[in-house]
Amino acid sequence: FPHDPRLFSARELRELYYFLNLNRLLEERLTVLYRQGQIVGGLYRSLGQEATSVGTAFGLQSQDFVGPMIRNLGVFMVRGISPKDIMAQYMAKAIGPTMGRDVNTHFGDMERGIVCCTSMLGASFSVMMGVAMALKLQRKKAVAISWIGDGGQTNGYFHEAMNMAAVKKVPFIAVIENNGYAYSTPNTRETPIREFVVKAKAYGIPGIR
Repeated sequence: FPHDPRLFSARELRELYYFLNLNRLLEERLTVLYRQGQIVGGLYRSLGQEATSVGTAFGLQSQDFVGPMIRNLGVFMVRGISPKDIMAQYMAKAIGPTMGRDVNTHFGDMERGIVCCTSMLGASFSVMMGVAMALKLQRKKAVAISWIGDGGQTNGYFHEAMNMAAVKKVPFIAVIENNGYAYSTPNTRETPIREFVVKAKAYGIPGIR
């Protein structure tokens, strides 16, 4: 398909498509297992949002740190986590990353720069802001990035982390994924703002939609 050669090579485009397709196929298989009662805990799909996870993670360097949330399965695979490990994690198997002690995407791998998410979604932003602060203090040429939904970005954790990141000028990237709902709560009952990118100006940082 047509593309600007200055952005991606043909090989990179094929690799992006591979991860997008893998993300979709793996979640479809996980959905079947969930309906069969073989998945322990919840299953939070990224149907229609796969490109956000895959695309942002694909643009990072190996020294960067990621803090994926429950709908960012593509991030794990781009960073080198195998579908087998992900399946084992969801099914709470001993061969999974947490050896059956936790489920879904509640795991990390520091060698791959993956920081485990927290159940309170906005709190992960505080953690990743701390990672970005450490990178700055250590003078490392790296960034920390985390993802959050339209619902999670309305809580205090998110705002405190964003304000601190802006004040300290740390290498932190915040990705807000707006799918219109926080579970079952529509945007209109969460905030009067229609485009979340305008909030970047309130912190004095650049924002892109």
